[in-house]
Amino acid sequence: MFAVDCPTCGARRLVTPQRILAMQNAADGIRVYFSCVCGVVGLWISGRTASRPGVYWPNGTPTGTAPGGSEPGQVAA
Repeated sequence: MFAVDCPTCGARRLVTPQRILAMQNAADGIRVYFSCVCGVVGLWISGRTASRPGVYWPNGTPTGTAPGGSEPGQVAA
């Protein structure tokens, strides 16, 4: 589980395992696709070697900080 700040519903939400849609290993890190309770789908990039860790939303805007305090960068969603 992890928490995200959803820009659509404006709340901090806990993402439970039931909300995880897919996971994949990619060149930029571990990609976890999840859905907020309001229905919007987000992407969390994580992993020890992640080049741009953080949470990303459909409009490409990163929110919050990744574990470890690093700021996320822009990615195409």
